[in-house]
Amino acid sequence: VSPLLLRDTTPPQPHMIALLYMLCIYACRAAVVIINIPLVIIATRGFAVLNLFLVMNLLACCAILPLIFGLIPAMSKFSTETGFVLGVFSGILGVTASGIGVCWDPADISGSFANGANWAWYSNNYDWKPFLASLAVSAIVMLTFDAGAWLLRRRCITGPGISGILMRVPGMKKITASPNWTPDGDDRVLPNWGPDDAQVKVAPVAH
Repeated sequence: VSPLLLRDTTPPQPHMIALLYMLCIYACRAAVVIINIPLVIIATRGFAVLNLFLVMNLLACCAILPLIFGLIPAMSKFSTETGFVLGVFSGILGVTASGIGVCWDPADISGSFANGANWAWYSNNYDWKPFLASLAVSAIVMLTFDAGAWLLRRRCITGPGISGILMRVPGMKKITASPNWTPDGDDRVLPNWGPDDAQVKVAPVAH
């Protein structure tokens, strides 16, 4: 990732490539270990496999429409990273809300929340309501936010996106291997390590 954000127009030196390669290898190994720790704990609890697949499927539904919108070239100037994140998290809330609506009991409000969340995410036997809620809510929230952000940008009103906030956290540039990150990506270059070492401009990303 790091070479894509370097401002230096000269091709990277062999020792830089080797260092970045080793950092990627170590980061991947550490990620595998970190991810597998909770998975091992979950595996020892005796959860039903189909129910675990249900959780993964619902999470995928929360992210699929924001992801598709973000990958459409024609929407590159409309979609924003913040809209994507908000869409995914709102989809998660939408799934939970659908379960609360199904299990709602005015006499037991706290139990309605607990039972609703459990039904929506774990024991709904693949009912269509949580899936529809995840798709509809994630798309509506993302498109609403992106439309508002687009209108503000047309009036020359801009603000920091998710990366604009997180990348200011001390150490975040090192964690994401982006030492030369800047809030506006207009002047970032993508090194082409071919024979002529030509440079290709990176399109700015909407926040």
